[in-house]
Amino acid sequence: QKKIDSKESLPTVQNSDSLTAKALATPEGDATDALSKDVFSEYISLKKSGNLNPASIDQLAERITSNIALPANAEFKVANLKTFDDRDSVMVRVYGNTFALIEKKYRDQYGLDPIQSEDLSTGLTSANPNSIQKIDRTSKMYSDMAHELMTLSVPKSLASIHTDLANNYIQSSQGLKNMELLQKDPTRAIIGIEQHTKASGEEPLLLTKITNFFGSNGIIFTAGEPGFSLNTLNSQ
Repeated sequence: QKKIDSKESLPTVQNSDSLTAKALATPEGDATDALSKDVFSEYISLKKSGNLNPASIDQLAERITSNIALPANAEFKVANLKTFDDRDSVMVRVYGNTFALIEKKYRDQYGLDPIQSEDLSTGLTSANPNSIQKIDRTSKMYSDMAHELMTLSVPKSLASIHTDLANNYIQSSQGLKNMELLQKDPTRAIIGIEQHTKASGEEPLLLTKITNFFGSNGIIFTAGEPGFSLNTLNSQ
């Protein structure tokens, strides 16, 4: 980057028709093959123009990698939700208990056979069937949980955050599915790792916003309610 910043008026080969971006926009597209073609095409263009040098190669790498991203399309919208007035304390309590039940159901399922570090290292690189199956199952759990959450009736002021959480789970699901492609399409798999990691990092904040809502509205779940597990986060 320093090399690029220190140069002025470097020749730029603009590729407004990136094969990489097109491949990533298509679920079955081969991103690695497209990336190879993009790099080769721009490299040849630089060579023919007589501008092939360390600085222009750095610039080419920066330009190519800027196209390496999966489309951030939200599967769910707030309009997909049924909502109710926040002042309806009975409905808020029902929402909290149902929300907690759904979260617990899928986390318990995952806990029966969780993904281990070796599944994401040797398991993926060797295409171990057990590791691939485990990752695929976890991906489906994330997707199923997202779709089930979107069937709930939600307090109006939580509609946006609730939808964001469902979309977050879809991102994790898609990231895991892309990771399975390490042998076939390593570029897409590496993006999948980033996609899942990013979604996992954002999930706790979204959950905290949802659970804090109950405390802010004076809803404290009793020990006999599924929502009791949400009280801990409410106090943080």
